[in-house]
Amino acid sequence: HQRLEDTMASLPEPPCNPFSITAFETGYRQGGHWLKGMMAYVGGNRDLAMAFLAQQVPELKAIDPQGSYLLWLDCRGLGLDDEALKAFFVHQAGVGLSPGRQFGHQGRGFMRMNLATPRVTLEQALNQIHQAVAAHRNR
Repeated sequence: HQRLEDTMASLPEPPCNPFSITAFETGYRQGGHWLKGMMAYVGGNRDLAMAFLAQQVPELKAIDPQGSYLLWLDCRGLGLDDEALKAFFVHQAGVGLSPGRQFGHQGRGFMRMNLATPRVTLEQALNQIHQAVAAHRNR
């Protein structure tokens, strides 16, 4: 209870509307079970994506996320510049990933994938990426 009060006291005035205060308090008091389940689920998504990409799409190197639900993909193996890379994922693979260059020049040639999604959505996206990369490989 003290942690909740300390957090609320640290927020600017007014911190939020009455409905969000109730949600905030409930999350702090009763959210532990949900959080553990969500962490396990997203961890399963990470494991699925890492294994799938390593086995099926060697052109993409997945970087194991440390404490995040965002998977960075090193896409330099496709031989595409950043504009072509973004277009490739949107138009050929039909998936919306975040271009790494949005996060600075070190992100060039990388894309970022959100793993906090339903597993069926992730599986569909991975299969679409696999098919698009295979077509790119065989052109």
